Amino acid sequence: MSAEPIEPTAVFAPGAGSGGSPPPPGAPPAAPPMPDWWNQPQGPGPQIVHVTVTETHTHLIVETAEEEAGEPEPGLFDGINPRIRWGFFNASAGAVGYSVLSAAAADPLGGAVYLAQASADAVPLSVLVLTGGSALAGWQLGRFFRGVGGLFGRLASPVGALGAAMWGQGTGPLLTALYAEVDPWPGMVAPAVLAGGSAVALWWLVDRRFLTRPLLVRWVARIPLATVVLSAALYAPGALS
Repeated sequence: MSAEPIEPTAVFAPGAGSGGSPPPPGAPPAAPPMPDWWNQPQGPGPQIVHVTVTETHTHLIVETAEEEAGEPEPGLFDGINPRIRWGFFNASAGAVGYSVLSAAAADPLGGAVYLAQASADAVPLSVLVLTGGSALAGWQLGRFFRGVGGLFGRLASPVGALGAAMWGQGTGPLLTALYAEVDPWPGMVAPAVLAGGSAVALWWLVDRRFLTRPLLVRWVARIPLATVVLSAALYAPGALS
């Protein structure tokens, strides 16, 4: 913070200069027009803070605010290769989630055990996926009729989702007959469908909503997705053997 007097270049001094009439006796000396306060620059830069008027000069006391540019504090993982940081971030999140599943299943391969149980029968899994996908499609289709207004416009999406979900629930017999014709491929594909669908759903519903949050919050939000991916990676060798 520094202060120094600045003399304006256009200041009236009695008896000096040419043009115009001198002020009457006893009149105060003329002062340069002051800028409006709302037109003064904001933030760093010269600011007029005091004015002193004498018989011959007008002094403007100007203060200049200097920003103290401080260097940002180093982050916890600064200086580490981004790929290593990414790997540690996801691996640690998956390890925590997988440990919880292993403790719940009382089995070191808890995530793989749950994945194998969920994909034991391809028909119920397929019916579940079809039901959820059909309900979502029915809801989105009903949104096109919201502009109609009235009760029909308000119920279009719920009715569309319910009707599509009921259709998905009724595909069990058809899928049973279809999978019998192409056995054993449905049982081999079911884990990939379950793991892939779960990963996409978790990323869409949870993970992407926390991408701009602090590091710890993003790490906690990544645990479900990382757990599914790790479970699928540990289950795949046994499923393919």
